[in-house]
Formats: sequence, C-alpha cells, structure tokens
Amino acid sequence: MAHACDLVVASCTAQLRLPEVTRGLIASAGGLLRLSARLPHSVAMRMALTGERLTGEQAFDLHLVSELVEPGCALEPAVALAARIAKNAPLSVQASKHLINAAADGRPTRCTASRSVDQRATLGRMINSLTSTSAGSPMA
Repeated sequence: MAHACDLVVASCTAQLRLPEVTRGLIASAGGLLRLSARLPHSVAMRMALTGERLTGEQAFDLHLVSELVEPGCALEPAVALAARIAKNAPLSVQASKHLINAAADGRPTRCTASRSVDQRATLGRMINSLTSTSAGSPMA
C-alpha cells in the first residue's frame, strides 16, 4: 500500500511487499503500475515476481518511504507532517500534488521555469477546475 501513498512515514523495521504472486494472484488494483513508477525497474520486477519484502530502511533508500522512524514511533511524525501540510492553502496543495503527479506520469503540464506567466495561468485554470469539480470537498 505504501506505493500508493504520496508520503510515507515508516519504521525502520517495516516490511513492504506485494504478496499476490505467492498466492497465485497478481496485484491488479494498480499496484504493479504504481510500483514500477516508484521504484527502479529491477527492484519492482523482483518484488512483483518473487513476493520478496523490502525493509523500511531499504524502502527509504529507494525513496519509497519519505521519513524513517524508530519502531512504534510512526504516528506522531505522520500526524505532524499532515498538520504541516494542512496549514497550507488547500487549493495550492491540491494543485501542487496534481502537477507533481502529472509530471511523474509523463503528462504535459505546460508549466516551465522560464514561463512564469504560463505557470500562473495554468495554476489558475487548474484551481478553477478543482473548485468546480470538488465543490468545496476536502483535498482528495
């Protein structure tokens, strides 16, 4: 499930895996697609074909985990991280998340560092789109 999260706080002793192949199944709910996007190809392939686990430390080294903590201590830093995010403007957070995900997926975003006017226009259109589709609902 960690590969489906934007930010992951995990214990150094955490175990992350896709066990489906060991049970005669495939990770068909998007797990394989997200895994291959988040990890190097050889690591994703090894996990998917063997069901092997990654430790929290390995996942941190591979940037799948964004913060590594001592065993039993993940809740407080995770809540603190969520609070830091929640202090920011919700539409800006949502638009930033959308743009980062679009870039990671290879979707064009029209935003470039050299075109700040285009960036503002794109962000404005995105915010308008988000406000019309979410109708005030909290960040997805």
